[in-house]
Amino acid sequence: MRFVQILFIVVALSSATVLALRDGSSLRSAADAPETQTQWKCRICAREFKLTAFDVMKQSAAPYDGSRGLKCPGCDEDEAFLARTCFNCRGVYLGPEVSGGVARCPNCINGDVEEQVPGHGTYESAPGTEEGASERQSPPKPPVKVI
Repeated sequence: MRFVQILFIVVALSSATVLALRDGSSLRSAADAPETQTQWKCRICAREFKLTAFDVMKQSAAPYDGSRGLKCPGCDEDEAFLARTCFNCRGVYLGPEVSGGVARCPNCINGDVEEQVPGHGTYESAPGTEEGASERQSPPKPPVKVI
């Protein structure tokens, strides 16, 4: 019985040592994956670019809270902030959480793009019918059921 206890302690300490000495390369590669990219925009030069989670952690040198800008690759100023992408026109803009940002897409507000409600777009008329005669609103999509 005493042998089993000693063996258990040795295995536990060995496992703890291995975990403590790991270089973290798997964590870095996960944070550097393309799936972690986010859209950023500079408040000064309006340059749009993407950063991975690893790039954000490296530049901010602490957990990023959005209160300060990151270095823009265009103008080299610390004025790049996490941006929003408009669902309608796919334009990139800074939200109201950033000084000088707006709550809605500037392209859609200014009328540069016709605004549509998601899931309620029009579709083309069926073949063989008069042009535009059967144009109508598409029905909304049913909600996704999560199990």
